[in-house]
Amino acid sequence: MLMSVISFVYLAKRPPENQGGVGLLVKITWALCATAIPMELMITILFWILEFDGTVRYVSVMVHGGAAILIMIDAFILSRIPLRMKQFILSGKSALVPLDVLILVFKVSAS
Repeated sequence: MLMSVISFVYLAKRPPENQGGVGLLVKITWALCATAIPMELMITILFWILEFDGTVRYVSVMVHGGAAILIMIDAFILSRIPLRMKQFILSGKSALVPLDVLILVFKVSAS
């Protein structure tokens, strides 16, 4: 979310001269968003599957559910970040990294 605010303020102060493309700051924001959303969804899913003990607490819901919703609202509604195929590839790769680490931890702890 912070990167979206920084991009917004920067672009409001210094609009781009060329109207044909986007700048590096906007591309970085898109890349961070493309990795943050699947990572947050993976964290949310893993928390509710592995750590949830049956007691619903406000802090647990907001940290492991509210954050995912806020990131998606920021990306898709407030910032209107477009989704392209290359961003799906980046987000798919970034979502597999924690899954690989989790599998590695389970294999090491099982042996």
